[in-house]
Amino acid sequence: MTCAMNRKMMNAPIRPSLWQNFILCLTKKYADFSGKSSRREFWGFNLFLFLGALFFSFAGTILTLASLPWKELLATDNQEVFHAIAQEHFMYFIITMQVVFLAIYLPFWSAIIRRLRDAGFHTAWGYGYIALGIAGLIKWMVFDRFRYSMDGSMDTTTLFLAVVGNVWFLLIVILACFPSRPEPEKLPEQ
Repeated sequence: MTCAMNRKMMNAPIRPSLWQNFILCLTKKYADFSGKSSRREFWGFNLFLFLGALFFSFAGTILTLASLPWKELLATDNQEVFHAIAQEHFMYFIITMQVVFLAIYLPFWSAIIRRLRDAGFHTAWGYGYIALGIAGLIKWMVFDRFRYSMDGSMDTTTLFLAVVGNVWFLLIVILACFPSRPEPEKLPEQ
């Protein structure tokens, strides 16, 4: 019995590490919406994606704060001038982060679509969320004309898209936690 178990273990495929899954999703499966993604692959990719985003957001914020002309900012009493100076510096950081997020967008969504398929759910859940994100982007580009509100207020449509988008994303995360469903066995032809 022990020899049979050892042979079985020696012939068993080695599972890639979480880091290897992250690299795999960024290279070979960059925009691969076909196939399936195991929970390990999906969560390994998202773990390092989150850690990378956290690191680069923190580092970018520190670098942006260090590049601000503090003497000029502290010398002004006019809040509009303060916002104009600070916004110019933060826009470089925001644009850089947007370019990085655009590069990560395809592998992120392809991993979600593959994971939903592996868990046995319809991929329309993932494609619907992608469509919701594109609708929000178009609304921001066309109707808001790339403007951010400095007072933090949102119009009703933006608020609606944000709430629905967050609830939908939470649902996708819950669906991604389900175990893989095995393929139904095909009956031999008679």
